[in-house]
Amino acid sequence: MKYTKNTLGDAVEQVFKILGKDAFSPAFRSEAIDALDDANMAAVALNKQKKDILKMVEDYEDVIAKIRNAAKQYSAKVAKADFDLDDKKPDEKKKLMQVRKILTDSMNDLDRQCQDSLKSVDAIEKALAGQI
Repeated sequence: MKYTKNTLGDAVEQVFKILGKDAFSPAFRSEAIDALDDANMAAVALNKQKKDILKMVEDYEDVIAKIRNAAKQYSAKVAKADFDLDDKKPDEKKKLMQVRKILTDSMNDLDRQCQDSLKSVDAIEKALAGQI
């Protein structure tokens, strides 16, 4: 929060410059004036927490990127692996295709979960955008 006692004081001072020193101006409630300092201190604390949370989000995004990269690399290895099976034999070729599909589907599922997690943290980042 950028509004302070000084901001209010400056505004009141400008009013009296225009109207004269003896002019009437309604009084701003004193508890509201005192609350400005409390609000500003709370905003400073919130902004620090926000900065810490955004750093945690960034760290989390980095870890998710590593997981996604590892899953892609593993999927590429699975696609090339023969699992000591002879793909020229129909029964073994069928097993090879099943094994590859199971592992590839698993890595695709992991990637989808990572993408969902990234969407969640993107929502956090958007919610915390801007100064409090």
